Amino acid sequence: MKLIITQKQSSKLIKETMGVPKSVDFWVNVFSSLIEDSLLMLLDGGDGSSLSFDGNEVMEKAFSLGWSPDSSGFKELPIVEPSLNIRLGVVSDEFISTGDDYIQGGQFNTKNTGLSNIKFPNGKESTVLTGGDIEITLLIPEEHFDDGSILEFFKLDIKPYVESLFFHELTHVVEYYNRILSDQNVPGREHMWLSAGRESPKNHLEEWDHLIFLIYLHSSFELNARVSEIYGLMKGLKIKTKKEFADFLKSSRVWSYSNDLNDFNAEKYYDDIVITDELKSVVEDRLGESLSDDDVKEYALTALIGRWEEDYNEMSSESDKLYGTKLPKMRPSVLSSPTNFIKFWEKRFNRAGNKAIRKITKLYSLL
Repeated sequence: MKLIITQKQSSKLIKETMGVPKSVDFWVNVFSSLIEDSLLMLLDGGDGSSLSFDGNEVMEKAFSLGWSPDSSGFKELPIVEPSLNIRLGVVSDEFISTGDDYIQGGQFNTKNTGLSNIKFPNGKESTVLTGGDIEITLLIPEEHFDDGSILEFFKLDIKPYVESLFFHELTHVVEYYNRILSDQNVPGREHMWLSAGRESPKNHLEEWDHLIFLIYLHSSFELNARVSEIYGLMKGLKIKTKKEFADFLKSSRVWSYSNDLNDFNAEKYYDDIVITDELKSVVEDRLGESLSDDDVKEYALTALIGRWEEDYNEMSSESDKLYGTKLPKMRPSVLSSPTNFIKFWEKRFNRAGNKAIRKITKLYSLL
């Protein structure tokens, strides 16, 4: 049975499910259309390695697609003059194994953003988010570059993945706008957690990178964007049936990430850490004694957690200087041992993963 809902109910459900306004759809269309324009420029003999659309050019495209201060898209997401930077690369066909491989990076750079009060010709005044830079790196298979079918191939195969990235990044824009509008300028604690200890030293434990990634991933700021990303990809791939939805989830990295969080077990994570001969040799040389794998594991994790704590405390001091707000202190018991530190994250990961899974499964009701 297919659920029939009105457009108004659909918009409300999208907000409840993803935590983002429906107006993200409009800006996704704007930026996707500009990608197509850039490919046309490439076909017309442009350089193609890097193409940029400044704020005025982006707004010109937005106006052509129906943007106005009276539109619902503006009222829910009042951004003005964002820019778009596109980097294009040509790779061998074998390099692309999944749709995600077309996208090699993307972000919303807030360096030149700010709130402004503007008055429109119709007399309407509004507080808007000005500036900002959406960046994307896109890979084109060599076959379609050589035969000139880039634009057609983009529309058929690449576009859904590009638009899912825009859904992701524009969700960050929404949350960023709401944050600075309410004077919440300090980045969420979860992003400080990510930055702390992110650059691991040589001979580190590979499993540490995974833990740090999950710390980043479990934040509501990132999970909302990931769910928005999967919604955008579902739309682009025109998922219609329950079977298509189930098959889609099997290949979805966001679904996989959500299950990683939901299923995280601190004891299993600790037990599964592999001590390489190289790491063991480095630790034994440093300490001047022979050690068991368990001793090496404890030493390496303790060192990494200590570095993480130093980075976190430094960021807290910097936050206090910039914003007058210190980050929450970590309890000494959490930092007292590797097992306590890992256990601290277990319930947080599980809750976040379960919440993400519930949000994603609700997306089927929008089909």
